Amino acid sequence: METRASYIAVGTFVLLVSVALLTFVVWLSSSGPSQADDLYVIRFTGSVTGLSVGSPVRYRGIPVGSVDDMSIDPTNLERVRVVVAVRPGTPVVADNVASLELQGIAGGVYVQISGGTMDSPRLHPEPDGTLPEIPSTPSTIQALVQSVPEVLESANAVLDRANLLLSDGNLQTVGGILADARQVTSALADVHDGLPALALRVNEMAQELEALSAEARVDVARISDSAVAALSTTEEQMRNVGEQLSQASASIGTVAAELVQLTRAARPGLVEFTQSGLYEFTLMISELRGLATTLTRVTEQFERDPAQFILGEPVTGVNIQ
Repeated sequence: METRASYIAVGTFVLLVSVALLTFVVWLSSSGPSQADDLYVIRFTGSVTGLSVGSPVRYRGIPVGSVDDMSIDPTNLERVRVVVAVRPGTPVVADNVASLELQGIAGGVYVQISGGTMDSPRLHPEPDGTLPEIPSTPSTIQALVQSVPEVLESANAVLDRANLLLSDGNLQTVGGILADARQVTSALADVHDGLPALALRVNEMAQELEALSAEARVDVARISDSAVAALSTTEEQMRNVGEQLSQASASIGTVAAELVQLTRAARPGLVEFTQSGLYEFTLMISELRGLATTLTRVTEQFERDPAQFILGEPVTGVNIQ
């Protein structure tokens, strides 16, 4: 019984190992490129970190195959030679380009085939068996890696400026500015508190000015009416004085004519007149001279200021406050 049990155990173990070996062979054959897959060569410049054999290959985002082989390009050590296997019938044409893209933020890397036009010819192996080559283009990963030094440099510059900005002198200056701003804010608050009283005072002053303006308009109107009346009276009096002067001038002319006639008529008695009336005539001449002087002075005063001559000295009024 024990011998038979040992045979059964050994047979079971051999069977399991055979099944496992067969499964491994099948998996290995399925993971490799199918005889019907189309193979293409892609040469990437720079690093292909994250890419490995078996990484997906996508055509415009559609999975079409996987990476079959990776090696350093023997013709250029700065490039990596990648062989990809894609499904038969995939329209890989001459103007397609390949690039490396990220699978999400923390995912792996895959090969993206993009571009291509309907008029472009399909890629086929050379007669000597050389695989067709898909041109590569700088990928997002490469652009990101190339931009890292610039980003770091910019970050260092920002940090340097931040250090300068946060220096002790600048901090003191900022503190002073904040203190001044606090004082200005307090002053504005005080001014804001006094604004209602100021507005009330301005309103009262406006009302007082309006009242004074109304009184001034009344006074100006009264003064204007008085001035018009005074000018009218003065004009009337000037006309009367002119008429009186005309009458006086006519009277003087009449008197002069009568004097001439009288002189001619009295010529025979001039001798007697010179003997008896010369003294009285001399007195009359003196009085006539005084009268002429007085008339001259009155005429000058009238011509200088007719209103003052007629109305007298102006009465000084009270100034309007």
